[in-house]
Amino acid sequence: MDYATAISESPDTLKELMGKQKLTIHRDRLQYLYALKTQEVKSQKSAGALIGLKERQSQNLWQLYRQGGLTLLLDLSRQTYF
Repeated sequence: MDYATAISESPDTLKELMGKQKLTIHRDRLQYLYALKTQEVKSQKSAGALIGLKERQSQNLWQLYRQGGLTLLLDLSRQTYF
């Protein structure tokens, strides 16, 4: 899959948002997207490993992003298990 085109935000935007986050979980999730967008890594599994996630947790993050973009990905009010 071509993550660079699937992620709508620019690398600069993601990097700027990472710097503004107070919560580590938000920074990690943005770093996950940034690594995929810049093609630093080639797979969800590798991007997840950068922030300490297992493969299935990484897939869940990608599903969240695909369903609702950054808004859903950074929404901590939903009940999750990772």
